[in-house]
Amino acid sequence: MTAHTVLQTPRFKRYVKDFQRHHYPDFNERLRDAGRVLAIDPHNRKREHNMRRLENVPKGAGSMRLRLGDWRFFYDIYGKTVVLIACDLRDDRTYRR
Repeated sequence: MTAHTVLQTPRFKRYVKDFQRHHYPDFNERLRDAGRVLAIDPHNRKREHNMRRLENVPKGAGSMRLRLGDWRFFYDIYGKTVVLIACDLRDDRTYRR
C-alpha cells in the first residue's frame, strides 16, 4: 500500500496554533496520530479507524471526518493527497445552542 501525502490548509494551521496556545494536553499526540492514519489509509479501507464521509458537505469543505478520542479532523482526498481542512474538540458544548 502506498502512502498518501498529508497537507494542511492555512485554516487548519490556525486551528492548530489556537489549540496549542490553549495547551490542550493530548492535541499534539492526536495530530501526529491523524497524520499517520491519513497517510496510510485515508479511505478507511481496512475499517480500523472511525472515519466517515459527511453528508451534504461538498469536497473542499472537509467532506471526510476522522475521529480520534474527543478530537475531530476534517479532510478531503485528491488522488494521493490528503488535505486537512479543519479540526475541533468534541466536548459537552458541541451540540448546545
